[in-house]
Amino acid sequence: KMPNCVTCSQTEKYQCISCEDKFVVNNYQCECPSYLYQNNSSTCDECYNIKPKCKMCQNYGNYGAECKVCYPPFELIEGSCVECQSYTNYFGNVCVNNNGNCELQNGENNCLKCQTDYHLRNKTCEIFENKNLCETNSKITCENCGNGITTTGNCEESNCKYYYKNKTTTICLQCNDGSNFDTSGVCNNDNKDDLYKNSVIFKCKIDQYLNNNNLCHNCKDDQTNSIKCKMVNSKIHGINCDNNNVINTKEDMCILKNKCDTVDGNDCVSCVAKTNTYIKENVCINCGLENCLSCLDGKCINCLDGYLLTTTNQCETKETYNCQQSKSNKCIKCLPMYIKVEKNTIDTQYCKLIGNDVKYATKSFINDTVVIFECNNGFLLYDGNCTKENDQLKQIESETDRCQIKSSKGCISCLDGYYLTNGSCNKCENNCTTCFNSTHCLSCRPELEFLNKDNTCERTEDFFKKCKKEMPNMIGCALCQEGYYREKSDCVTCDSTCAVCKDLNSCITCKLNYFLIPSEMLTCQSYSGLVGCADKTQFGCERCEGGYYLDSYIPRCKTCIENCTKCIDQYSCEVCQKDNIYVNNKCVHYTHFMFCIAAFNGECLKCSQGKQLSDDRKSCEDTPNTVLITSLSVTFVVIVIIVVIVLLFTLSYLYNYFGNKKKMQNVCVFKMKRSNITFYDINEWLVSNKKTLVFVNDDNENSDIPVGKETREVLCVGNKSKNAIKIQFSVLKGCENYNIRTEPSLVNLKSGEACEFEMFLTPICSCNIEDKIVCVGLDIQNGLQMIQQIQISAKTQMTTHLDYHELHEEKRLGEGSFGIVYLGEFRGYKVAIKKMKEGCNDEIKMKEFEKEVNMLDKFRSDYLVHFYGAVFIPNKICMVTEFAQFGSLNDLIKNKKKITIQKEIKIKVMNDMANGLLYLHTNGIVHRDIKPDNLLVFSLDINDKVNAKLTDFGSARNINLLMTNMTFTKGVGTPVYMAPEVLKKEKYKKSADIYSFGVTLYETLKWGDAYDKNVFKFPWKIAEFVISGKRLERNENMSDSQYELIQKCWSQQPDDRPNINEVVNLLETK
Repeated sequence: KMPNCVTCSQTEKYQCISCEDKFVVNNYQCECPSYLYQNNSSTCDECYNIKPKCKMCQNYGNYGAECKVCYPPFELIEGSCVECQSYTNYFGNVCVNNNGNCELQNGENNCLKCQTDYHLRNKTCEIFENKNLCETNSKITCENCGNGITTTGNCEESNCKYYYKNKTTTICLQCNDGSNFDTSGVCNNDNKDDLYKNSVIFKCKIDQYLNNNNLCHNCKDDQTNSIKCKMVNSKIHGINCDNNNVINTKEDMCILKNKCDTVDGNDCVSCVAKTNTYIKENVCINCGLENCLSCLDGKCINCLDGYLLTTTNQCETKETYNCQQSKSNKCIKCLPMYIKVEKNTIDTQYCKLIGNDVKYATKSFINDTVVIFECNNGFLLYDGNCTKENDQLKQIESETDRCQIKSSKGCISCLDGYYLTNGSCNKCENNCTTCFNSTHCLSCRPELEFLNKDNTCERTEDFFKKCKKEMPNMIGCALCQEGYYREKSDCVTCDSTCAVCKDLNSCITCKLNYFLIPSEMLTCQSYSGLVGCADKTQFGCERCEGGYYLDSYIPRCKTCIENCTKCIDQYSCEVCQKDNIYVNNKCVHYTHFMFCIAAFNGECLKCSQGKQLSDDRKSCEDTPNTVLITSLSVTFVVIVIIVVIVLLFTLSYLYNYFGNKKKMQNVCVFKMKRSNITFYDINEWLVSNKKTLVFVNDDNENSDIPVGKETREVLCVGNKSKNAIKIQFSVLKGCENYNIRTEPSLVNLKSGEACEFEMFLTPICSCNIEDKIVCVGLDIQNGLQMIQQIQISAKTQMTTHLDYHELHEEKRLGEGSFGIVYLGEFRGYKVAIKKMKEGCNDEIKMKEFEKEVNMLDKFRSDYLVHFYGAVFIPNKICMVTEFAQFGSLNDLIKNKKKITIQKEIKIKVMNDMANGLLYLHTNGIVHRDIKPDNLLVFSLDINDKVNAKLTDFGSARNINLLMTNMTFTKGVGTPVYMAPEVLKKEKYKKSADIYSFGVTLYETLKWGDAYDKNVFKFPWKIAEFVISGKRLERNENMSDSQYELIQKCWSQQPDDRPNINEVVNLLETK
């Protein structure tokens, strides 16, 4: 029998004429065509199934295949089909670079699309010249240059308003405005200040004027100091002058600004002060008046300081008018015993004599009387007059006006119970012991009254009605009663709706039958405002009555759609009112539906005679002939059942027949006497070609088979008994290290026949397999069963899939987030065995665990704890890492009384942690759980290369147990080491590890907990402290530079924190 041959030659031996499906005859043998490959002994498959995009391939080895030709536009590189990259094209079965500046190309010299700044011309890319001048362009040329016509595809940059350009020349048709043809016929704009348009000057330079001949002349040629001028009626008029010049408005000429202090444009605004000048015809002219500061039209209007203006506009000294101080023609202060008068004329002086006893006084604006401010020495100011000073007068005055201290200026201080106003003492009101005015108390009677927020005296019994805890000495209230809020040191009544309030307009809780919705108003509202509410609470409505629904944003009830008695929102209805039908999210009365005569619960209940309800019970339709339909339906169903039964029996027979036939095509059953295979007796019924079934890997030098993959071996078993027997294979109970399957799984063997069994072994872990499988035989004729064990042997490759039989537990070390940790031994090494608290019994968890192990196996760093591997057998799931004799850094800190650690070791340990974190961040891994517990200490010798190693770095890729929930309220850790963005449940990156490292460095240098438990009694206090941007102060055990590094690491903003490379460099210098 030739493999996959359907028809053999009748005349020649070993020559096939026709082959099975997909096989073709080649040299009288059945082979797969070039576009297929043979994937097993009896089938061909498409080349692109083993190599994507492969067009033609070739078999090699044990049903392997190698791609020879790829589909365009894919290039064959090292056996794989690689798509052509950007700026390359497929030509001659390979990808070649496009021609210069071509973005999309088809063939060798056929560019289809050019890069930016290039245009397509004759299938090549040419650069766009002056592309910014092109207003409209296509893929091949510039279509519109705006002000020019071009045949080259490029626009011209020039002073031409209109031009024509061809391959050889550019012709300017007209110059731009502001430019003109020069003597050579080229447009230039040398005279940039001139305004040219169509060769006519419309404007000259700023220092020129346009004459009657349309020519520009310089202003200074006609007016020396003029920088801007104009010609009007053939006369030059100055408009703008040089600095230090103004325009004489009489002559329209520029002259020097002599004695002019301020110039606005060409106008003199003010003359130089104290020069006794005034402005006339835009020029400063001398007044000629003595002691005059400024004048107008030859008359003085302001005198110099110390002089006063007379009615004749002359300036006289202030002493002439008994004035002590003057300013701007006014006497500000008169000499003692003089008073200012309202009007000053030559006859009525500025100041007049008022008497020898008065020192200072003024005139009242109300009744034109003299008001005395201060008396001379020996006189007291009393009742608005100056009176000779004596002791008897003082005593009498004190008894009548309650003044405590008097002076020449009047009463200075009043007795208690009185306040000073306008020089007299008035009695305080409202039982004040002292007061500032009639309504503002300063103190009250002790123990009888209290000074409230309105600065009035309040009875003590009224005070204690609103104050729960008073301040010492009754100076105010420290804690108010419910219904009051604290303002200054007093308690003020809350709004009438509040039970507890923040202030007059903000309630915290409400009184009975009131509710609070802060988004509407800050005070409470009456329950009567909750319309349609069934269950009312202080926070709004919880459940609505019929015909209403609860709003999703504000706890209020809103009306359902029309005719709806129960709904969940404004767009839908669950229960309609009686006599309504629910259609298209609306409740519609049944009278709107033809033939419907009653409705209930949103459906039509009854139709008129001759009509029936539709399937959705929303409408009525014609009633069919029930008897005829029923009889036809029953007949049809019976016929269908009979046909189906016949078909099922037929298909079952054909399926079994052809199925068994197809199975036997792939089963190699042969006569033992015609075979050259040597068989050994294994029992009285069966023989085998192998005493021990050994699995080896032909691709491996030491023949070790791979873990997690099938390894195939062939075993021939024959029937030497006289009767036909059925044979199948099985494994012994308790087999956990491997899986095994056979092809075929069950076979019938006649006497003298043998079958070739394919045995597929899949190791679950790295181990040496020495076991037995069971061959079960059944004598079909006698019904007897035989069981025979066959020895199997295999050695696997060394992987991270460990055999749990090689792990030996010694003692329990502790318990962590992953599970329970044991000290154990693996192949002579002391190891830490981490057993999961819960097993991985479902496929999803097992795949996640396998991904985790594969990731950990890739890490190779001296600063990370060595990962030996893991056990994947269900109910025995565990991870194996190297053992640290000193435990974690946190263990050393907790046991600080037993072990003394040098400061240099502390820095070295943190440097090792930083290097471990550097390895993880370089490989794109965020640790997520940096803390002293996850740094294992292996040595305390400063001379060792590595003293500590980072562990639990797999938490970034978890199995739903490795710190997946970073929220401390769920009980997974505390927020001590969590960055602010983690606490706020925001997205976080590697900078979160830097924050955790900063806190760990703080605890290491302090050699204790970062947050004092007496201050931070609850975890959320730490979270509030960190989120608010606060940080711990420097500890005495750390230097300024070390604390500066910690501050950088725990910065509030992630972008402000250094990366791990900077941390390593800074730590090495501390």
